[in-house]
Amino acid sequence: DVRIVFVAHGIRFVTDDKLNGTPFQEDADMAERRESNTGRLSALQSVQGVKLELCDITRTQIGLGEDKLAEGVDLVPSGVVQLAKLQAEGFAYIKIE
Repeated sequence: DVRIVFVAHGIRFVTDDKLNGTPFQEDADMAERRESNTGRLSALQSVQGVKLELCDITRTQIGLGEDKLAEGVDLVPSGVVQLAKLQAEGFAYIKIE
């Protein structure tokens, strides 16, 4: 069982919205890599069964609708709490920036 928990700036990987006017607004590097990143996450999800989870605090703080999220992204109430919970269950934590 593999999970990717997206918090803060990670929200940019699970939406096509440019997030203009938010602290997570798309930059040139992200725009250039968007299609590749989206394809990779989709493949991890569909082929490898990786679960994608997004911090709902991040989403609600910037006012992004659930309908703007990529297909198959599950919301968790708090990304930080979810990370702690998963670690307590024996999951390894690998931070990717």
